[in-house]
Amino acid sequence: MKKKYVGFGLGAIQTGLFLVEAQKSGNFSTSVLIEVDRGLVAALRKAEGKLWVNIAHAASVERFQLQDLTVLHPEEDREAVIKALCEADEIGTAIPSVDLYDKGGSSSIAELLAEMCKRQNRAIKPLLIYTAENNNHAAEILEAAVLSRNVNIEALQILNTVVGKMSGLVDSVYQPLGQKLEASFMGSPRAYLVEAFNQILISKINLSDVTSAFPTFSEKEDLLPFEEVKLYGHNACHAWLAYRGLEKGYQNMAQVGEDSSLMQEARTVLLQECGPALRHRYQNNSDPIFSETGFTAYADDLLPRMVNPFLADALDRVGRDPQRKLARGDRLIGAAALATEAGIKPEGLLNGIRSALDYHRKVLELGQEGQINKAQNYADHLKSLWSDTTLLDAEKQILAWI
Repeated sequence: MKKKYVGFGLGAIQTGLFLVEAQKSGNFSTSVLIEVDRGLVAALRKAEGKLWVNIAHAASVERFQLQDLTVLHPEEDREAVIKALCEADEIGTAIPSVDLYDKGGSSSIAELLAEMCKRQNRAIKPLLIYTAENNNHAAEILEAAVLSRNVNIEALQILNTVVGKMSGLVDSVYQPLGQKLEASFMGSPRAYLVEAFNQILISKINLSDVTSAFPTFSEKEDLLPFEEVKLYGHNACHAWLAYRGLEKGYQNMAQVGEDSSLMQEARTVLLQECGPALRHRYQNNSDPIFSETGFTAYADDLLPRMVNPFLADALDRVGRDPQRKLARGDRLIGAAALATEAGIKPEGLLNGIRSALDYHRKVLELGQEGQINKAQNYADHLKSLWSDTTLLDAEKQILAWI
């Protein structure tokens, strides 16, 4: 029997991952979308539940049309939303932040799920919920919010995910390498553009006799090591390439990909700094990615994907919010600290951090024409971005190096 899927949010991950994979798998009979933007709800209804997604492969763009989508507004269609949730076999949340789980009063995700639990005994019908908010503890945060409403979630499991799929919304007139994109729906100025990669990692499913209906999802007993591979491998290198590319005057990742010396430097950062740092931390993990050979294969697959000319991701988009991306424990600083703890001086990562600091100053219009003010060194400026000044030894060493 085919399953029923319900998704929260109309972003690129919901559409380009969950909905596309649900329809391509043939394992779901219906897909219901819950969206807070009334304009998008009205537009999708006018489009009769049809939505275009552009999928960037290595040599071309595939245009895929999602069909028969039912779209509901959590406030205006609250009863229909709860009915859909009660009937769902699998649910995916893909909203901007975990902070929004409990926002919106009676129409919040947490409240709607709690109401679903009250109306339908979750000890009878099992349910999987995937959280895709780019937070290592998203599942735990959502579970706590639902449980705070004193409901039974015995047969419900909320899962974390590692989504290494690059995606976004772009202007519909954009044509990467002459490939015309399909607007999300007729009259929309925006188009969904996602990469073809779809190998998603999820937490181990503990419900008896329950498996995911998404064939491209793989379970991991302990997801944290793989979340850190994404953060300190994929995300760190992606940001590194963006900031180094911005420093060179490039506009998008495709241009970065044409700079062979920069790409070789990025490969060195991955293989000589990020990889050994992660292997040191997870030296007892037997997964192939924590071997030198396995991580090399991972890097060799990842780098071309990052600079796929059919994605041509804008560098200012990848590099936006540098203050967050220079936060303690985040992609660049976290990777550099991990390498330092492993006894590696992360020269390449440090260069990326310096480039990010230069960009940060330009964004804030600090110094002379955005350049480093010699009266304030990199270390002082970086420390000024951190609210907590209780530093780890590795962080103190990073400040000393830069």
